[in-house]
Amino acid sequence: MLELESERDWENEHQPTVLIVQAETSVLVLLSGMFRANGVRPLLARTTEEAMEIAARQYIPIDAVMCDVRFVPESGPDVVDDIRALRPGIRPVYLSAVVDDGAIRMKIMRQVAPKYFIHAPHVGPVEAVRGALSAQLLRAGA
Repeated sequence: MLELESERDWENEHQPTVLIVQAETSVLVLLSGMFRANGVRPLLARTTEEAMEIAARQYIPIDAVMCDVRFVPESGPDVVDDIRALRPGIRPVYLSAVVDDGAIRMKIMRQVAPKYFIHAPHVGPVEAVRGALSAQLLRAGA
């Protein structure tokens, strides 16, 4: 699902970039359009394997990862942990309609501030990613 395939395509080409890991194609399309309209480049992955393949391409700048909490077969936080193992500085943002598993909820809260967790349908994904990136920039400058 990656549009720019070669390393040369990414040279001198940085705008905020979010890796969206979501199994539902309709949600990917919706989020992609929202991010593009707001100047954020979306990278789309429907599976953990696709997400890991994109994250492994070190020449692609990725600022944040947005993942559904109840991603199947792994939990969203587990997928994000795998991605962050390759990209330690990446900022996680979660999207979900329901978080009924206490262990998953605790893992999310250890990884991110509650404001970077989006309860659907009250979706503000662009604002959440921008907020996560702003927090990262403030910490780096402090």
